[in-house]
Amino acid sequence: MIKIYFFLIKQIISLKDIDFLINLSILEFFPSKAEYCNQGGHTILSGGSNNIKAYQVDLMPKSIFMGDAIHIKQDYKEKLYLSIIPTAISSHWEKVSDVANFVAEFYNHDFQDHSIQNNISTILNELVENAVKFSHIQNRHIDIYTFSDGDELIFQVTNSISEKSWNNLEKIHNEMETTDLKTLYLERINNLAMDKAGTGIGLILLKKDYRVDINFSLAEKEKNDYLLTTTAKMKVA
Repeated sequence: MIKIYFFLIKQIISLKDIDFLINLSILEFFPSKAEYCNQGGHTILSGGSNNIKAYQVDLMPKSIFMGDAIHIKQDYKEKLYLSIIPTAISSHWEKVSDVANFVAEFYNHDFQDHSIQNNISTILNELVENAVKFSHIQNRHIDIYTFSDGDELIFQVTNSISEKSWNNLEKIHNEMETTDLKTLYLERINNLAMDKAGTGIGLILLKKDYRVDINFSLAEKEKNDYLLTTTAKMKVA
């Protein structure tokens, strides 16, 4: 699995286009085959035998991406969209489970293994709970998309977020990339015992026990107005 962490403010059409971008901050990664896919308005690069360079440009608005490369196809057999308002959930947290269980039940007929339904519910419950908890603008909708083709399920959740919360998420992500997940999980358990907030223990658990690919994309709509899109992929075959 190729890990990508880069800034991007335009869609790159070919490797040739990259060479024309000069005097910019460069972040490099090393794929095995050149391939592009568009995800939520961002061009995600994966593959390639040559060193590919991505660039940050000082223009607004900016988009920031970190995490696993997840390709969202155009021809999924099943697509489901839900929208909720944080204020309607934060006073009734059981609604988070209701949403997650509804989606799990929706896909239940597609899979013989009952454990898949439980996994769907658990993964989506964590993503939606985080979206509600960290929504910066409480009356702005949280958008929930799911895609399935029988071999994989992709969950995509978009919510408003503060710069402070993004910085904390960035720190958690970096720790997940550089620290053994079991060790990190036990450390977070201790943090919970000391009543420390923002531990990221749910995301760590998804990576550790459910082996999901996950990435995060931040888009600045206007100054100090940010949207976070969290995308997770679960293999079911």
